[in-house]
Order: sequence, then C-alpha cells, then structure tokens
Amino acid sequence: MSSLPPSPESRKIFVGAYAASPCHSVWDPVAERRYLEGLAALPDIGGLEIPFHGSPHRFDTDWFLANLNPDWDYVLTLIPGTMETLAKSPHFGLASRAEKGRQEALNFAERALLAVRAINARAGRPCVRAVEIHSAPQLGNGIAGSSVEEFRDSLSELAAWDWQGAELMVEHCDRYIAGQKPAKGFLSVEQELEAITGATPGPTPVSMLINWGRSALETRDVEEPLRHLRLAREAGRLGGLIFSGCTIEDPLYGHWADSHTPFGGEGTPLATSLLTKSEVARCRDAADWDRLPVRGLKMQALPKDLDVASRVALVQSWVSFLRA
Repeated sequence: MSSLPPSPESRKIFVGAYAASPCHSVWDPVAERRYLEGLAALPDIGGLEIPFHGSPHRFDTDWFLANLNPDWDYVLTLIPGTMETLAKSPHFGLASRAEKGRQEALNFAERALLAVRAINARAGRPCVRAVEIHSAPQLGNGIAGSSVEEFRDSLSELAAWDWQGAELMVEHCDRYIAGQKPAKGFLSVEQELEAITGATPGPTPVSMLINWGRSALETRDVEEPLRHLRLAREAGRLGGLIFSGCTIEDPLYGHWADSHTPFGGEGTPLATSLLTKSEVARCRDAADWDRLPVRGLKMQALPKDLDVASRVALVQSWVSFLRA
C-alpha cells in the first residue's frame, strides 16, 4: 500500500448506478432524470458505469446522450449484452473455440467502440476511461468451449483498436466449477491473466478488474476476492476494483447470487451481506486502492418499489460507507 496520502480526486468513485435505477427494466425518463440529478449532487461520485446492451443506452440512446453529465467520467461494461447474447447464442464470446462465436463477440466489441466514440463526442472530451470485457462463453452447458489461446487472440485484436484513451479491462466473473451452478461460468483468473500477459501489445492497454461479489461467489469464500486481487497485482495487471456484494441466503438478494448486494454485516440493516467493513478494508489494502484507475461500487436497491429519493439516499449511504 502506498504511503502517499490520497489526493482529493482519488476519493472520487465510479458507481454502477443502473443497478439501483428506478428504470432498471421499465423506462421512465422523468424518474431517470430525477435519479441522475440526485446522484450528480453527491460530492464523491466521479462517474458512472454504463451497461452496454448493444447501444449506449438500453431504452433511448438519444435521451442518454442529451442528458450526459459533462463533469463525469464513464466506464462501459459489456456484461449485460454479453449475457443477453449468450442466452440466444451459447458459442458467443471472446474466448470461444467456435470461430463464428468469437467473431460475433468481436463485432459486439466493435459496436462498443462506436458507443465510446459517441459518448466522447457528446462530452467533447475522452470521458470514457475504461471498457469492461469478459471471457465468455459460459462453460459447463455441454455446448460451448473456450480457451486461453482464443481469448489471447481476441485481446490482441482489441488492443490494436483506437479506443480514444479508454483502457480495456477484463472483468473477472466466476469461473466454471464442475458440480456447481455458475452465475457466469467463464475462464479462471489464472487463465485470463495468461491471455492478458500473452496478448500482443497495442496502443490500448489491457488490464484486469475485480468485482468483489463475482469473485466471492465463485468459490463461496470471502478469501477469493483477495486471492484474485493479489494475483492480478503480482502480474502488474490490476486496473480496477468494484465492490458489489453477495449473501449466503437472503429473502431479497438470494443464495450466492450475482445480485449486487450492498455493504452490510452484523449490526447493519443488511446483516446477511458478506461485504462487510473489514472485507472492504482488506481488499482496499490488497489493491492499493488510491492508485487504481477504476474504483467503485455497483449495488442493487431493493425492494423494487423504492421511490427515487430512497434510491438516491441508498447510493449516498453506500458511497459514504466506501469513502469512510
């Protein structure tokens, strides 16, 4: 951990605000505008993680670009569109052994590149700082196959593109483990790092991003995020850490589910959350938090009938928790 004091800018974080949005599944531009205005008033948010479904906005790209906050930076995550495509095309993925599926994933990434350019053009500056990509397809279904070599080749190709200053970050999701139902079921951290370090360097850097909840649910163990952070940092490839929790069992957030559980622990409103203050502290230290290009959180606001003010208040409480 660096002995240097954090700068005011290093305290700013990215928020995967779409997980707590009032318009996660049903579009209401009035409610969404109120939600974004509420977030803009919070002092420690430096930007948003944007879900990419194939376009910069799931419901209305023109609306999104018109309401883009010029003071924020952005991270684009391809996981929503990746999972939606996998439901229809199981061979889809940058690590796919099926060349058609790998090419389909490269085409999807090219659409993300166009989205990056559109967002930057609207902001009038290179505000997209990172693009999160993934080592699909999902394994264990008896259909799809993947390999380090195919993923490495895909990363080599993507690194050669001009992403206008955005860094490519492989967001690790739970690997496939025989006998355990996966949430994502992609490659292991070790395999992803092998592909990252073996890829042909290009103008765009490629690193790894760890999502706490997705690492913890992989082996049902809170030690796993720490192990993944240390592996990525030892390889010199750790680019980001997103705090998103999980539970062993909870009536709202489920059983070892990728449900973006908020912070909690004993004595808090969400006692079932495994993402406690001590786990946050351990991972911040392991990651050298203040030096990471991408630092943030992604949490779901439940129950679903919460009003906009309550959602903003929850995000504020999560940001304050992480800042403290």
